[in-house]
Amino acid sequence: MALSLKLSIKQSHCILAGEIWVELSLQNQGRDTIETASLYDNNRITNYVLSNQDDKIIGTYNHITRQLLFEKTEPRTDDFRLIQLPAGGVEKREQNFCTWHTIEQPGIYHLRGLYRWQDIELTTPTVKFEVKSASVTSLDYQWSYHYGEKYLLNSVWVVENDNNTYTAYIRQSARFRPQIINYNPVLIEQPTRFTPKISLDRSLVVGGPLWISWVEGSELVYVQILEGQIQLGPVRMSLGLSHPEWIAPPLSSRSGELSLFLTGTDPSGNRAVEALEVNGKGKLQKQRILSVDVSAARNIRGVCNQEGRYYILWHSEKQVHACEIDLATLQPAQIPQIIWTTKNVLVELFTPPVLDDEGLFTCLVQYEKPQRFGVIWLQITEPGDCVKEEEPPLPPPGSIVSCTGQMNHLGHLFVLSRTGRGIYYLNTAIMQSLQIADKDSAKSIAHEQLIVTPRNDVYLGVYQEKHGLRERLIHQGTQEDLEDLGEEDEE
Repeated sequence: MALSLKLSIKQSHCILAGEIWVELSLQNQGRDTIETASLYDNNRITNYVLSNQDDKIIGTYNHITRQLLFEKTEPRTDDFRLIQLPAGGVEKREQNFCTWHTIEQPGIYHLRGLYRWQDIELTTPTVKFEVKSASVTSLDYQWSYHYGEKYLLNSVWVVENDNNTYTAYIRQSARFRPQIINYNPVLIEQPTRFTPKISLDRSLVVGGPLWISWVEGSELVYVQILEGQIQLGPVRMSLGLSHPEWIAPPLSSRSGELSLFLTGTDPSGNRAVEALEVNGKGKLQKQRILSVDVSAARNIRGVCNQEGRYYILWHSEKQVHACEIDLATLQPAQIPQIIWTTKNVLVELFTPPVLDDEGLFTCLVQYEKPQRFGVIWLQITEPGDCVKEEEPPLPPPGSIVSCTGQMNHLGHLFVLSRTGRGIYYLNTAIMQSLQIADKDSAKSIAHEQLIVTPRNDVYLGVYQEKHGLRERLIHQGTQEDLEDLGEEDEE
């Protein structure tokens, strides 16, 4: 049978976690029409063989290996489609290799195409390409539901290019695993540094637009994304506050509106909160600086409850405050309340993606006695009462530089704390902590973030110097001992 197979790669190099577009060509070099299996199969007919710099095979990847990444049962292997190739006829298959396999280390690689059908086996010559490390300057994640894939992980990160420009990449991964990529294209390139945030409507079981928003100087910029492509924007508008910062991820509603809340300095020189609403077509509907006194706030957060009511939470050194915001008017719906007063020092507050009926959230406090931290659980609906207080196994607080974390819908708190001794992970569901990076390793890590699924699976995303974007599972929701998983992961 006079069939030949050819492989080409669009670019000889790409950045780590970027797209790798390849094209396979199956050609009939004979004089007669040939009936054979199409390259577009749900089987093991079309394959890619990946090798390292020394041409040592890393693995062979096809539709079945992708399915096995997130299915415990063996997929069907008898799906195929027959095609007629006339003399000289060619069938081409173009795809992003990352959708079948994620390369997680920079370096030189070799790729071959492999076609197997009945007694035919065709292999292409080797094509060499390079995956380069990239300097990541920002990183953001949001999960969403999907009726077929359980959870989707939506990611956006920005890298600094060699010519001092900045490129944002967007990615959607299936089953909440960064390695099972649906798409990961370039989103936008800019001459100035920016820090985009993701927003999507989590009430939808599938589909719906995704918004990416960021701040440039005193301007807000946003784009609307569908299936990895910009559908609307970039749209720019001036903000009333200077030096603006996000207090929460932008909030997207079922009807398509985008609500945005930022904090910054008002024209009088005081700290304030500004609220904006954009409709589904990208038009500004409302924009107001809220009449809420947050001048003493150390940290401000915003979160919605299950009924769609929005709250701003903030803390001073000793007090925690809350104020409900009417999303219809973008005005305070009530007088701000003092939720909690403490003799200790409040360090940070954390909210779940959506508040439950009681409005449960958490705060991290430093006790008067040195070297001790505590976590307190509070409720917006019960001002003045502490639901629970725990002293978890945290590293010495005197050395803490920064901390970030997430709550889940069960009230469990997951925290990353950066200290003079390294980076530590705390899980309050099992009251255990784990050192993620020691003092020396932490110096090469930046922009660390936790991504927590409703099943309590916890992923860590970081930028690692001379490597690029790095992501790994640090705790499965069913795992009862952090050390076991940590040791296994390090091996």
